[in-house]
Amino acid sequence: MWRLKRMLLASVLGKSGGLVLHGSSRPGDDVPVSGWHHGQVVVVDIAGLPTDVQSVVIARTTERLLRSAENGELGVDHLVVVADELNSFAPAQGGEMANVKKILQRVATQGRYAGISLWGAGQKLSKIDELVRDNAATRALGITADGELASGVYGRMPAGLLERIATLPKGYMALSHYSFRSTLVVRFPRPAWRTGKAKTTGGSRPNSVSALALSDRSIERLTEGVAPDLVETVLAGSSSREEALAKIQDARVPDMQKTALHEPSSFDPVNPFDLD
Repeated sequence: MWRLKRMLLASVLGKSGGLVLHGSSRPGDDVPVSGWHHGQVVVVDIAGLPTDVQSVVIARTTERLLRSAENGELGVDHLVVVADELNSFAPAQGGEMANVKKILQRVATQGRYAGISLWGAGQKLSKIDELVRDNAATRALGITADGELASGVYGRMPAGLLERIATLPKGYMALSHYSFRSTLVVRFPRPAWRTGKAKTTGGSRPNSVSALALSDRSIERLTEGVAPDLVETVLAGSSSREEALAKIQDARVPDMQKTALHEPSSFDPVNPFDLD
């Protein structure tokens, strides 16, 4: 027994990457699965863990959240599981994270009734697990290679649509949904030049007009008499900052009450009758 403990159990601590430790765990040390509220953030740092340990942590956490949602104990009505790199987490064949793949299959197939949805992203749809792929209600495709489009997982598409998806410009995606009769090609509402700069103070997010790189007073003058909805429409439809400035300037209606006109006085107090 002592030899078994020394050779087997003692080596678990070094190989688990921190997943197994001496002592006993407390409920407060684990990710909470009840009493959640809107805006709550819980960070689980697994960047330094081995791949197999990362798989256990991700799968166990997601499994507990799904079970809590099924029992009505989660605290929120809707929860979104965002999974990037689905080609690695839920591949069509093989993979190093079988546990993660299994729980993502459950979320994709059974999560809706519990209020949990899966948002996934991957490079190639044909390389993603069939259960995860086919249970997606909405698909958004960026520019895609001809070979990938010919894999058969995209269904029957007109030749013109396939050609358009293969040559989509930056900022455009092909959107399909069960309620759409055909695939729609849409443009992102926020162009790349409109991303703005994050503010380091105040904790506020950049608004739409922050991408114009103007002071608050200049923006107030520029958008004078222009409805906020029109400003948003102009910004979304402009391909550059200069174009947006020109369109807003054309739509601007200045408030003449705020405009002060200054001109040197020509009144001569010595000869008040000289009005020239």
